[in-house]
Amino acid sequence: MIDALNSNNIWKITYYSVSNETNKIRLKDPHIDRLRAIYDLEVKSISLDYIADMMSLRPEPICASILFDSSSIMPYVEHELSSSKSYIVRMKASELIRITSKDSVLRDDYNIEDISPLSSTELDYGVLFDNVRGFVLNSKYNTNIKKTLSDSPSKLFMYNNGITMVAKEIHSEGINGNRKQKMRINDFQVLNGGQTLRTIHDFNKESEKNISDVLSECEVLVRIFSSSGDDNTINKIAEFTNSQNSISTADLKSLSSEQIDIENYLANFDILYSRKSGDIGGSDKNYSYQITMEKFGQLLLAIKKGEPDKSSNHKQYIFSKYYDELFIDNFDISESLDVVNKYRYSVSAYYNRPDTVFMEQKVYYLVYMMSKYPSCDINLLIDILEDEITAFREDDKSLSDARKMIQVRFREGLESSLKIKVISE
Repeated sequence: MIDALNSNNIWKITYYSVSNETNKIRLKDPHIDRLRAIYDLEVKSISLDYIADMMSLRPEPICASILFDSSSIMPYVEHELSSSKSYIVRMKASELIRITSKDSVLRDDYNIEDISPLSSTELDYGVLFDNVRGFVLNSKYNTNIKKTLSDSPSKLFMYNNGITMVAKEIHSEGINGNRKQKMRINDFQVLNGGQTLRTIHDFNKESEKNISDVLSECEVLVRIFSSSGDDNTINKIAEFTNSQNSISTADLKSLSSEQIDIENYLANFDILYSRKSGDIGGSDKNYSYQITMEKFGQLLLAIKKGEPDKSSNHKQYIFSKYYDELFIDNFDISESLDVVNKYRYSVSAYYNRPDTVFMEQKVYYLVYMMSKYPSCDINLLIDILEDEITAFREDDKSLSDARKMIQVRFREGLESSLKIKVISE
């Protein structure tokens, strides 16, 4: 600072006094007055009340103009006498990039011909100010959106839930003999679909060609509601569109063709494969046994992937992360009956030993052991498993049997014991 003051350049020096107190620091202080006199300081005080005011400021209103084919837009009014219209539209992903970009000139250029500048535009995060959710970087939904954009962009409209916006003003007019609709949305916010919006912007940045080759060829469902400045309406839309019951990955996979094939195959052996909760099969058929799709997946994780330690505590990954490996890659549907029979046989073997405590986790290990040593007596396998459970310690601490069986070291120790004891028998 001394060098700056001694130079021929003109410098303005500001002294900031920052405090975590609610009220500003008193600036009439002899020490501060002396510094002000010596260095010609401008003194500013920053306290919590100033910071709070600064952080609570809403972004500048974001506006955009859009041109739609009339066939891509459907108006909606709450009642016949309402003058306020909302719209449900099919919007190209490239247009979504344009109207949510930081560049206000691009946002107004509804008739843009050269879309190459959109490849370098940035998302204006101000449009997400009222969005209740942050961005989950490693979300499986973001990965799925990018996969759809890469592999089958034309399916994005069908596979994605779309985006919900509110705007304080919506002006729409028919042009070119009502073949087109020109729309102006003023002060709009994205209340739902922020993950989709950010992921599309991220995909756009990955390659300069994505905007022209992919994003200009796929569409997104967008709902644009007129809020007319009613904060209560905005809050209700944000609350209800973000709080609907989620659908589990297992429920989503229950309609897959491979799951239906397993159901039909096992039905030939009078086994009901329940793909959904509450499935009781057709009224015209009597089943001798029932197994759920989730249970079947847990058994495959133990048998096919060889990880019985994960069967109970990695259930959430069976129908997402592990799904293709378990149900598609090298899966032979004729093995389904053997999987079910191993489970039935294991449960029965444990119940025939009333002196041995039954646990579902033990069954996952038992079917795994039976698959590795199919000629070994099942009671010997149970004895080896029970001995390993009794003997296992983790860092010299005694764990519950359930906690022991989810440890990788337990599975590895059991595998070593099996190699020794089964061969010796």
